[in-house]
Amino acid sequence: MDNSKRLEQLKSIHKFDERLMNIVTFISLIYMVFLIAELYFKPTITNIAFTILVDTAVCIVFLFEFFYFLFRAKNKWSYTKINFLDFLASLPFLLIFGFFSKLAILNIFKMIRGLKSILKIYEFIGKNKVTPLKKIIIIFVLLIIYFSMSIIYFERQTNPNLNSFEDGLWWAVTTVTTVGYGDSIPITGLGKFVAILLMIIGVGITSAFGAVLVSFLLKPAQIKLQKEEELLLQEEETLQKEEELSVDKEDKIIKEQKKIEMNEEKLMNKLNKIDKEIKKIENNTARKTKTKKVKSSSKITKIKLKNKTRKAKKN
Repeated sequence: MDNSKRLEQLKSIHKFDERLMNIVTFISLIYMVFLIAELYFKPTITNIAFTILVDTAVCIVFLFEFFYFLFRAKNKWSYTKINFLDFLASLPFLLIFGFFSKLAILNIFKMIRGLKSILKIYEFIGKNKVTPLKKIIIIFVLLIIYFSMSIIYFERQTNPNLNSFEDGLWWAVTTVTTVGYGDSIPITGLGKFVAILLMIIGVGITSAFGAVLVSFLLKPAQIKLQKEEELLLQEEETLQKEEELSVDKEDKIIKEQKKIEMNEEKLMNKLNKIDKEIKKIENNTARKTKTKKVKSSSKITKIKLKNKTRKAKKN
């Protein structure tokens, strides 16, 4: 009973963990949409209050998730080190009033939460069976969205060329593909830092995308080659089996021939024995006939002698 109760408790905990992760992923997706929509908000008191409300609600969810799994973790220090990003993503909730006037710091924490949201979305998609090409495309799209949003949050107040999400999208695509038209250039320190990160990541993403795309295009030919190799292997196996069967047949034929030879020898021996016995019988019969002839001739001579004696007595 104790084991069954423990199993039920573990199953219920596991279900709750999955539900919590799904809820956090859904909120992360909504928060990403909200961050993009916020770029088009006018700086009114209502919009600012709505932004603070949504931001605080997301921080509460992230904070609850962090401490829930921290409480569940066996090694809490290692969990804190590995999931330090989750803790940073909840800091504006704790420090919103102290750093309200410093907009750059608020944007940094927003981007940290945005990065957490991107990672949660990618983890949720990665749970399903996804091909490498689809994974690269998903990573590419998520990175483009994230960096497009980040550059605008850091540049929109000082850079007229990077003032909307469309401008950020154009800049991110030209940067990640290493085209770099030069019409949109970050001028702030944080914007340049974001650009450096995107350049470094872009080189890896484009090379990985090219490699995966080539493998995807060559996959039909590889499948054909694999099928041909499998057919050749099957033919070789069938030939080996046929050879083994032929060898077995030859062995059986040889064994049967040996048996026939043995039987022939046995028959010859029997025939020889029969011949010997026939000869013995013939010899015996010849001896018997000779003795009979001798006896008959002696009887005849005796009869003749009697007849002669009878004639002599008469005379």
